[in-house]
Formats: sequence, C-alpha cells, structure tokens
Amino acid sequence: GAEVLSYRAMVSRLFLALGRKPRLLPIPTALLKGCVTLLRRIPRYRTWSFAMVERTNQDMIFDHQDAQRDLDFKPQAFELSHHDLP
Repeated sequence: GAEVLSYRAMVSRLFLALGRKPRLLPIPTALLKGCVTLLRRIPRYRTWSFAMVERTNQDMIFDHQDAQRDLDFKPQAFELSHHDLP
C-alpha cells in the first residue's frame, strides 16, 4: 500500500472502523505456540500453524515500483470505514 503499517496498527484501525475502542493484549510467544498446538487438535483448526502467528511480526514490505510503472498501480493508504466491513 501507500504506507508502512504494523500489524498492531492495522488491527487498531479495524477496531476503529467497527466503532470500537482498540483493545490489544500482548501475549507471550510461548503461550501462543501452546494455544496453536492445542487448537490444532480441533478439526476446524487443523491447518493452523505457529508460522501464521510468526508472520504477524515479520516485515512484509515489498517494492511495488514495477507494478506502478507497468500496470499503473496506485497504492492507497489502509483507511477503513464501516462501509468496508460486513
């Protein structure tokens, strides 16, 4: 997009778009890993992995200059309103 945004900031914006106060609770990595391990025993969550959690803390910034040049891509800021959410 047009801005660098942490996962925490993105989640906060989702709460605000829903008209709710952002409430974020930092959870230790070991506890999250244990929770994912337990959840995987439930068929619905069998495909979940701790790698999914780890990716929320990774820098996922990619250069989009080629797309801007070749496809006339115009990145936008991550701004939501209640109209964007179900």
